[in-house]
Amino acid sequence: MAPDQHLGPPANAPPSALVVEDNTLVAETIADGLSVMGYARVETVSSVKAALKVIGEENIDLAVLETDVRGHSTEPVLDALDATDVAHVVASSDGCNPLPGHAPYLQKPFGLSQLKSAVSQARNQASVRSWNRLH
Repeated sequence: MAPDQHLGPPANAPPSALVVEDNTLVAETIADGLSVMGYARVETVSSVKAALKVIGEENIDLAVLETDVRGHSTEPVLDALDATDVAHVVASSDGCNPLPGHAPYLQKPFGLSQLKSAVSQARNQASVRSWNRLH
């Protein structure tokens, strides 16, 4: 895998995103927000196993994930996203980020402007990680 593969979509490919969330309504709301932001393909999954499968098999440009799905920590998903330089945002209803240091944190409930800001920050962090790996 090329180090800069996930910095953004290839020149002619529309950006894609992954939402890891076990509440269907919340997942759909986040997916709708990402669609408004220009993500042409947004896949939603509700388990760590499914998320890891998508990360391993598909080219995604961004992920938004809950810290815990179906009683399982999403930290393995965060680690996989970090390893592949995929921009990601952690979203949770916890009072503070229970998995600090990985990504921008969104406190639920949040609106489209907060999502946009977190996505921008996440994309910048992914670029820095990729740059650091190359140098």
